[in-house]
Amino acid sequence: MTEKKNNELKFMFIVLVVACVLFVYNVELYGDVFQFLALYLGIIILVYEKNIKRVIMLSIAAAFVVGIVYAIKFGFMQLASHNTDYASISLRPYAFNGTPSIYDYNGFPSGHTAAAFIAVGFALRFYSKRWIVFLALLAILVPPSRVLTLWHTTIQVIAGGIFSLVITYSVLVVLQKIPYFRNA
Repeated sequence: MTEKKNNELKFMFIVLVVACVLFVYNVELYGDVFQFLALYLGIIILVYEKNIKRVIMLSIAAAFVVGIVYAIKFGFMQLASHNTDYASISLRPYAFNGTPSIYDYNGFPSGHTAAAFIAVGFALRFYSKRWIVFLALLAILVPPSRVLTLWHTTIQVIAGGIFSLVITYSVLVVLQKIPYFRNA
């Protein structure tokens, strides 16, 4: 094993241990911190690979994911203002008991989960299985953190993850057809 791979594995192990400790210590904080997984990946790409093209591609993919996810959330809030029955999939769990307002109908899809899975979608396109698994392990703990703290239902976090993976990967495929990004 080369020294570079050995250092990568040490880095991954340390990050995973710290992530698990954070998850056990404060499950809600874990979701709040690791929703920015794509940002952390972007910093690593910039600092260690010095590949500005990939950072730009990651940023564009993230903008698409966040834009689409929040457009859907806004759409459900608007729908709830007319008829809450049509927006029930978007109701946040903490509002199940009581009288929810239209602002409680912005849970579908999970924004934290979608944001975390941008990094996984990016890794699927550009990195080795080791990095895909590493980022997936970090991202996979975000959905339970959102469900356990009653911010989202299971279907909301699953949808956030799937939307993010599909949108991120699709945007990257399209971007790589542009000559500037072909050899990124």
